[in-house]
Amino acid sequence: MNSTLSDSMFKFVPLTYGYVNAKVSALKSYLIHERLYDQIIAARDVGEIVAMLKTTKYAEYIDECSKKYSGIELIEISTMRRLGYITRRITSVLPKSDHTFFSIIVAKWEIFNLKSLISAKIASKSWDDVEPRLIPIHGDMFDDYKEIFNSNDIVSAIRYTEIGEKAFKVAKSTFNISRFGLNIEDPFLKTYVILDNYYQYLLYNVSKTRTNRICYFVDLVKLQLDIKNISISMRAKELGFSWQKTMSQLYPSGNISYAMLERAFNSSFSNILSKFGASSNDAYKAEVEMELFLAKKKKALFRKSVLSLSRVLIFLLMLEEEINNLRKIAIAKDMGLSENEIRKVIII
Repeated sequence: MNSTLSDSMFKFVPLTYGYVNAKVSALKSYLIHERLYDQIIAARDVGEIVAMLKTTKYAEYIDECSKKYSGIELIEISTMRRLGYITRRITSVLPKSDHTFFSIIVAKWEIFNLKSLISAKIASKSWDDVEPRLIPIHGDMFDDYKEIFNSNDIVSAIRYTEIGEKAFKVAKSTFNISRFGLNIEDPFLKTYVILDNYYQYLLYNVSKTRTNRICYFVDLVKLQLDIKNISISMRAKELGFSWQKTMSQLYPSGNISYAMLERAFNSSFSNILSKFGASSNDAYKAEVEMELFLAKKKKALFRKSVLSLSRVLIFLLMLEEEINNLRKIAIAKDMGLSENEIRKVIII
């Protein structure tokens, strides 16, 4: 990532971002509001959730997908399709000079798709099983995905994709967390981990970027890296790992230094957790508290990020979070969990 990119080429910011920011602001207004969340959580069953979603912008995707799917599958597949559609629409109206930064978000979902192919192959699923569960971020990618999935060696096929080549190259570099994946013997798990960590590498590069176009997104990325590091450190301590072993698994370039994490690891995480709205000594509970803190920060940074690419990137993360919430609620409702139990697993 080139951290010296200049903003001087954008002499009139409203002209550059006025339309796309207006489009994104309109899309943001369609996100599910708290009152509707309350109604969805209180729904009697998954069918009632689907009926409620038909009153939202998910309606056309639900109508289309309901010809073949129902229940949890219907919610998962229709929401993925909306995410793919919106990503494609935004890509079509973004200034070409922003595609490099925007590709980081797209890479996240490309990695999700490749990991989905691996998971389906391990589970002996067919292409027809996995295809609808892929995010349609590119209109012409599904033939490539099908070829990868049906190849005799899916690991090699993924490795020779554009994103696979970059991920394995990074895994051999000095970026510790990605290189860690090379020590895994199982080829499926190794590829899965390396792909997953490649996205963290991209975030690491973003965190070093200095440009007004994505300054608020950079702030958000640094918070994400910090929360990831705190969560890893707390879980490692609970499992009895040493700090030296733990440090090798952390992600560089957050606001919380390794020295601060080491002090917390050897004593208490209380002071660090308080900076992220968390107080629990339990790693899982603290992670949920920090994710809730991050969700509030996303909303605040979205409001600040007027006439910038940050607004676009943050909106897409908010939409992704909404889709994850809907999937969690549907699964929890199908399992018969109570409203209080459901609220503990979603991020609003």
